[in-house]
Amino acid sequence: MKFLYLFLFLTIIKTDAFCQQGDSARYFFENSKAERVERNDRSVSRILKVVPVDKGYWVSQFDRDRTLQSEYITSDSLAKIRSGIYKEYSADQQLIAIRQYRNNELNGIAYIYRNDTLVDSVSYKNNHLVGKGFIYSHFSKDKTYEFSLDDNGNGEMKYIGKFFKPFTVKYLNGKKHDIVLYESPKVKSKTEVTYVDGVVEKMKGWDENGNVISQDSLRVIKYAAYPGEANAWRNYLSRNLKYPNEAIAKEIEGVVKVIFTVDENGVTSDFKVISSPHEVLSKEALRIITQSGNWLPAREFNLPVEFRQIQPVVFRLQ
Repeated sequence: MKFLYLFLFLTIIKTDAFCQQGDSARYFFENSKAERVERNDRSVSRILKVVPVDKGYWVSQFDRDRTLQSEYITSDSLAKIRSGIYKEYSADQQLIAIRQYRNNELNGIAYIYRNDTLVDSVSYKNNHLVGKGFIYSHFSKDKTYEFSLDDNGNGEMKYIGKFFKPFTVKYLNGKKHDIVLYESPKVKSKTEVTYVDGVVEKMKGWDENGNVISQDSLRVIKYAAYPGEANAWRNYLSRNLKYPNEAIAKEIEGVVKVIFTVDENGVTSDFKVISSPHEVLSKEALRIITQSGNWLPAREFNLPVEFRQIQPVVFRLQ
């Protein structure tokens, strides 16, 4: 009788199958600070695959689970200088933008896509937006900001999304340079953020009763999470996940990655398998996640926002 082990996370990236012997491409491994590290380093957050092409190199950038994030042209074999087309993909592998780089700076027209459909275009000059236009939600066709910036990147952006009360933020040389008050239309808590040259210099927050919130709670982004203690999700899996008999008989194992929406109220929807070793495991992973109930919503500046969550479910037989 084989023992079943279920894991929530993959802690060590395995690149043997990804970087096969005889592959003519070069591979680079980076941590979250874009520093080059060894391939088996636990801090690896992305992988760059570099292939020679006419007049440069074609780079495919993947996350640590080998999900494609972007593709672009670079002028050097170390993939340090972007120079040409740049394609950006969402977590569920849909094209969301095509941009142009010149000497490592964004320049020219960028095309915005949602659901593989062109929805808009914006202009860049010397690595910052220029002119008038809109910025869209990363997950949908919803417009979140309306901007008006001159050729030097000076001007303002107005928030027109649904998660915060309307506000305006000033830009100087293409970077946020202002004090912004983020307030939710649904809860009374709020956060004041001071931006200097595009960097968060200071944050101050208040809860629904007007009490000052500790700095530890004021992270820019806090991801959606299954409710409960640290091991709550793992315990939920161990109690409810059923390893399919067909998968056991055929010794099928591997990682199923499911993407889904957690709205600002914690309600889940729009489930989709984005990678899986077999359909039979996909069905079980979808079942277990769709029946998991409400989640804790993601938070931006301590205010609830909608988020596209990627949840891996690992099936292992031993």
